[in-house]
Amino acid sequence: MSLLRHRRILAGLAVVVVLGPVGCRNPATVSVQPTTEEMRRCATTSAITGFENVPHYWPPGTFHEDEERDLFLQSWYGAQLCAMGVSSLEAPAGERALRWTWLRSFHPAIAITVITAGDGAMLTWIELRGAGGYEPGLIQLQGAREISARDLASIEALVAEIDFWSLPTTVDRGGLDGSQWIVEVVESDRRHVVDRWNGGELEPLGRRLLKIAGLRGQRVY
Repeated sequence: MSLLRHRRILAGLAVVVVLGPVGCRNPATVSVQPTTEEMRRCATTSAITGFENVPHYWPPGTFHEDEERDLFLQSWYGAQLCAMGVSSLEAPAGERALRWTWLRSFHPAIAITVITAGDGAMLTWIELRGAGGYEPGLIQLQGAREISARDLASIEALVAEIDFWSLPTTVDRGGLDGSQWIVEVVESDRRHVVDRWNGGELEPLGRRLLKIAGLRGQRVY
């Protein structure tokens, strides 16, 4: 989706303010997109209820060489993104797209996307009602805003600092309860995804995205 289209969508939606405890959250938000039947189906999907017919957002073998393990991860992550109503990450010629998908076991899943075109950038975010390790639930909050050149530069600096394009997609580390941090970047001629347990190298980038989005007071683990 082009940056111009993102701006048109933002301009056409009613902007509201979500009020919460002082210092916890005060992001600009937009009215929730219409819920489709596919989103409803994915919203009630979990490892317990099964992952039948969940769309996959990455090529087979992206997360694990073992086909069964890869299918499980693709379905788990895909169910959360499907419940958000988002598609696979794309970047038309001349644009760059970055998406961080944050799946905490006991807290709502959040996805933050930054689309860059020329010297402008649009940040969008979606938070679900369920839990990242269980049923996703439907959309609870979502928002969008154009971000400053300074904020964009800080994001790009962190991507460069961790040598993102050279990082392996996965490492042999995990646990029963915690969080998955999945960062994907797409440019016209390349794409790469990195998946880490409890943040790892991706933690500074995730924290920066939360701050720019205005999502304060989130439980980080």
